[in-house]
Amino acid sequence: MAPRRKFVALHRNGSGRTVNLNLRYAPFPRQEEFHRSPAKYRLFGGAAGPGKSKALLWEAIQQARETPGSDSLLLRRTYQELESSLLAHFRRDVPRKAYKSYNESKHVVTWLNGSTTRFGYCRNENDVYQYQGAEFLFIGLDELTHFTLKQWQFLTSRNRCPIPGSFPCMAGATNPGNIGHAWVKALWVDKTPPAGFERPELYDPQDYDFIRARLDDNPIYANDAQYRRTLEALPEHLRRAFLEGDWDVFAGQYFDVFDVGRHTARPEDLRLEPWLPRWISIDWGFHHPSAVYWHCAIPAFSDQSPVASKSTNTGRQGSTDHCELKTEN
Repeated sequence: MAPRRKFVALHRNGSGRTVNLNLRYAPFPRQEEFHRSPAKYRLFGGAAGPGKSKALLWEAIQQARETPGSDSLLLRRTYQELESSLLAHFRRDVPRKAYKSYNESKHVVTWLNGSTTRFGYCRNENDVYQYQGAEFLFIGLDELTHFTLKQWQFLTSRNRCPIPGSFPCMAGATNPGNIGHAWVKALWVDKTPPAGFERPELYDPQDYDFIRARLDDNPIYANDAQYRRTLEALPEHLRRAFLEGDWDVFAGQYFDVFDVGRHTARPEDLRLEPWLPRWISIDWGFHHPSAVYWHCAIPAFSDQSPVASKSTNTGRQGSTDHCELKTEN
C-alpha cells in the first residue's frame, strides 16, 4: 500500500496563479477517509447520498494533479448514466481555469500539467476491450455493482503507469444491489474471492478497502427529512440498500428478499436426526458451474419447511461426476 496525504487540490493556471480547487470541493470526513486510504482497490459507499460520485471524480483530479503526464479513466455502465453523474459534476464543479482543454466528442480532459482524464462507458460486456493497450494510473467505476466481475478483472490489467514513483490504483463507488452485487460484496465486504475468480490463491484481502458511508455522512442530506422519507417509502430491498446500505440484500438477483437473520441458522441449532426426510437438488451446470444442495425437512423450522443443510459448487460436471460427489458426501 502507498501512503496518502490529506486531500488538497491545487493547480497552477497559465498565468502561474494557484487555483484552489478546495473552494469547489471540501470533502466530508467520510470522503476524506476514502481519499486517504492507501489500498490498491477501494470501494466507497453503501447507502444513497454520501457523495460517492463526486468523491470519485475528485479522486481522479487529485491523481492527475499529483502525477504530471499521467492518464486516468472514469466509467459508468451507460452514456446516459455518465452524462447525468460524473460529467454533470465535472461541468458544474470544476472551474474552466483549472484545466487546459476538454474534448467534448472524446470526453477527455487535459489538465494543466499534461495529465488527462477520460470519461467513458461500457454498456456491453465486451466494451471494456476498447481500452486494450491503454494504461491508466487511476481507474474509477461509478456504481460498480452495475459492472460484471469479468469487466472489472480486465480493467485491472489496464491499471498501470510507467511514471517513476507513481502508484496505480482503482476505486469503485456504489450502492448494494444490481448484477454485480455478489462479486463486489465478496471482494470488499466479505473479503473472500467471489465465484468466477479464476485464481483465488492470488486474492489478497489487504489490497481491498471498503469505506462504508451512509446518508448521515453527508451533511447536506443528513437533515433532509423529505429525502429520508422518500428513501423510507421505497420497496423493502431498495430501502435497505439505499437508506441502510445493507449488503445482505440481493436486488437484481433471483432471491431479492433473502435475509441472513431470517433465512439462515447455525448448524448446531438444526438438530438433524437420522429419520428426518432428506433429498438432493442439482443444477447440472453443463456450460456453467454446477451446484448441489442437500435438503432436510425439520419440524422445528417453519412448519417443516425444507432446510438446505449443505451445498457444493463445482466446475462443469456430468451426471457420473455428480453421482460420485453424492456418494462421497
